[in-house]
Amino acid sequence: MIEFRHFCFIVSDISKSISFYKRFGLKSFQRKRIRGVYVSALFGDNYFTTDLTYAKLYIGNKKNILELIQFHNPKVKIQNQSHLALSVDNLMGLYSKFIKLGVKFISPPLRASDNKVLVCFCKDLDGNLIELVEELK
Repeated sequence: MIEFRHFCFIVSDISKSISFYKRFGLKSFQRKRIRGVYVSALFGDNYFTTDLTYAKLYIGNKKNILELIQFHNPKVKIQNQSHLALSVDNLMGLYSKFIKLGVKFISPPLRASDNKVLVCFCKDLDGNLIELVEELK
């Protein structure tokens, strides 16, 4: 099964962006700064310098999520890391299948530091990022 999870925009100022989207009726429910090996590997940073703050907002129920990310390091062009996220079952199986089909991945599936999800990013035919997430039980 594959389901829509969230859409992400990369922003230059997360506090201002949260305020902006709240004007549209979105509600903020999570905000966190993360850095280190896990997030660096996830984004393909071999120097392990990735440092970012993310926020999750929703409208209606928490299944309609907009994720905002502000990169502190490395500085990225605003549009380069926007992505579509999909919830999947059996991420390792899907990863193996897609590798055989020639899909390009940034990293293999990685266990998040909170041990709640397995995550990886792949690219579509035009280089747009797709985040694949399996919730661990």
